[in-house]
Amino acid sequence: MNIFVNGSIENIDEMTVLEFIIFRGLSPDKLVIEHNENILKKEYWESTILKSDDALEIISFVGGG
Repeated sequence: MNIFVNGSIENIDEMTVLEFIIFRGLSPDKLVIEHNENILKKEYWESTILKSDDALEIISFVGGG
């Protein structure tokens, strides 16, 4: 199925938001996820199943100065 991630189309198998984050090799502790134009609380990442045409915006925090 196709989903939109930060404006680009990705073809994935069915999975949860948390599984997708892990699949991408990202650190869940440093992310904010917007799912279909709504901020998704971390407590729902494991239970939210991605569906065809869903849109994710993945925002990561980086340190520096």
